[in-house]
Amino acid sequence: MKTKLTVVVLLLTIVFSCKSTEEKNKERLTAEIKKHIENMAVKDNAKVPEVQINNVTYKMISENTIDTIKRIYYAKMINLYKKVFDASINLAKADKEMEKFTGNFDHTMRDEELDSYNKAKEYNETMQYYGRLDSIVRKQIAERKNVANDIYRVTCVCMIAGSGSNSDTLHYILDKDFNFVDLSDKALYQNANKN
Repeated sequence: MKTKLTVVVLLLTIVFSCKSTEEKNKERLTAEIKKHIENMAVKDNAKVPEVQINNVTYKMISENTIDTIKRIYYAKMINLYKKVFDASINLAKADKEMEKFTGNFDHTMRDEELDSYNKAKEYNETMQYYGRLDSIVRKQIAERKNVANDIYRVTCVCMIAGSGSNSDTLHYILDKDFNFVDLSDKALYQNANKN
């Protein structure tokens, strides 16, 4: 009987002294975020701040969730550049109409018209760029099978010592190995070219 009681007490001690997986993950995420902020300061040749990370919460998501967020961003960028493209074309047309109306065919009006068309061309190229990114992401989503929720979407409150009572809510994405996920367009193109 004494042996059984000792085993039960030992098991209860182990169970209550062990941290949950969620607590361990939060501690690891906190450490990685703190290290990331400190590394960014070093990279920028700034003084390494004393960082306090609080209220860490996370949700497990999949690559498809990240890619869906990217597609929403790309659609917004396409719409934005479509509007400025249209505005530039309309401005060029207005310059041409003004030239006809006033009979003023000097180089200034033609330069402004040409400038508007050149800007429109740049905006169109940017729209096409985001369209290509969207196509890459759409293809990646379609090709994935059995997608696991193994990416951390983290939210935390960060306070930097000496900044008074200022705090910021930060959002990060880390992979299953606690590495930060690069969501930039450049990273997407690099990953797409590997395949």
